[in-house]
Amino acid sequence: MANYVLSCCSTADLSKEHFQSRDIHYVCFHYAMNGKEYLDDLGESMSFEDFYKAMADGADTRTSQVNISEYVEFFSKFLEQGLDVVHVCLSSGISGTINSARNAALVVKERFPERNVYIVDSLGASSGYGLLMDTAATKRDEGLSAEELVQWLEENKLKLHHWFFSTDLTSYVRGGRISKTAAVFGGLLEICPLLNMDNLGRLIPRSKIRTKKRVIKEIVSRMEQHAQDGHDYSGKCYISNSACYDDARAVADLVEEKFPKLNGKVEINHVGTTIGSHTGPGTVALFFWGDHSPNDAQRKAFGYSASWLHHKGRNRHHFEYWTDYGPNGEGIIGVEMPKKYVAEMFCDRLAASKVYRGRDFAPGDPYKFFLRGKDKRLLIHPNTSALLESILVKLRDEGEDAAFDYVRHEVLGR
Repeated sequence: MANYVLSCCSTADLSKEHFQSRDIHYVCFHYAMNGKEYLDDLGESMSFEDFYKAMADGADTRTSQVNISEYVEFFSKFLEQGLDVVHVCLSSGISGTINSARNAALVVKERFPERNVYIVDSLGASSGYGLLMDTAATKRDEGLSAEELVQWLEENKLKLHHWFFSTDLTSYVRGGRISKTAAVFGGLLEICPLLNMDNLGRLIPRSKIRTKKRVIKEIVSRMEQHAQDGHDYSGKCYISNSACYDDARAVADLVEEKFPKLNGKVEINHVGTTIGSHTGPGTVALFFWGDHSPNDAQRKAFGYSASWLHHKGRNRHHFEYWTDYGPNGEGIIGVEMPKKYVAEMFCDRLAASKVYRGRDFAPGDPYKFFLRGKDKRLLIHPNTSALLESILVKLRDEGEDAAFDYVRHEVLGR
C-alpha cells in the first residue's frame, strides 16, 4: 500500500463513485448562482440537469477556487495520519488555484516537517484532468513512490489531449469572448468552434466548423491524427458534456468505431459546475492519450508551436528570447543575456529539477540536465552559457546556499 494520498480538485469532473473506486481524494471548488453559494461537489448540491437548465434560462454564475485555508484543512487530515500527499491541480492556464495549493503546502510543512505535499500543475481540465488522475492512480497501484509519480506526471501530462467543441455560443457572449453580433452570425451559419488545451494549459480556438455533424467528425479526426498508435490506440477515452448527452454519445460511437482496441467503452461524464459556469450548455470535450504534446503536434502539423513562441517571447529568463541579427551580417545569433535574467534562469532550472526529482534531488541534477542539451543550444550566447554553467557547477560542488551567495554577490554584485 502506498504511503501517500493521491488527490485533485473537483474540477477533474469524474463521478464520486469513480473517484472512490480509484482511491482518489478531491477538494471542492465553489460557484454561485444568482448570488447563492454552492460547492462544486459533483452534482450533489445541485443536479447537473438543474444547473444547466438554470443557465439556459439566463441564471448568473460565478466561480471561486479553493482557498489556502481549505487546502490546509484538506492536506492536514492526511498528514496527521503520517501520509504524504500528491495533489494535482486544475490547469494554471485557466485558474490560480495552484498558487493557493503551493502556499498551503508551505503552511503545513511547518506543522508536519517530516511529511511532504507535492503540488503538480495538471495543465488540464474537466475529464481530461480526470483521465490524468485515473492513469496516475494506476501508476500508484503499480508501485510508484510519491516522487516517482510526480516525475511521471511532469513527463507525461502534456501527452494527454483535450479537444472541445460548443454548439451554443451564449456563454461565450456573456463571458465577453465573442460579440453578440458574432454570436448571431455564428448561430445563423451553425458555427461550432473547435478548441484544445495548449502546453500552458490554456483553452485555444483552433477551427470554426460549420454544423454540428461536421464538428463531431472533425473532433474524432483530431483523435485519429494524434492518438498513441493511431487507430490501434489501446488507452482509455473520456468525454465530458454539458447538457448535450446525445452529441457526446455521437462522438463516443464514432470513436468506438474508429478505435476498436480501446481500453473499455468511452466513458461519458458531465462537465462540472465550475467549468460549466464558463462554457454553458452545449459543450462536448474529448480526451485521450496522444503520442506527443500539443506543442509537438502543432510543430508537426505547421512547423512551429504558437504557444511556445508566445511563452519564450514574453519571458526574458529564456535564452531563446535573446536573439537578434548579428552586427556583422552573420544572421540570427544569440545575444548576451543581462545577468539578472541569467539568475532567473538558474532559479527556474533549480526549481524544475526539484519538482522532477522530488526526494531524489541532488545538487548536481541541474548541471547534468544542462550538459545533456549543451551542444544543442545553438542560439545561446557563449558568455551566457558559461555564466549559467559556472552557477550550476557552484551548486553541484558547494550546495544551494553557496550558489545563491555566488549569484547575489559575484553575478549581481549586491
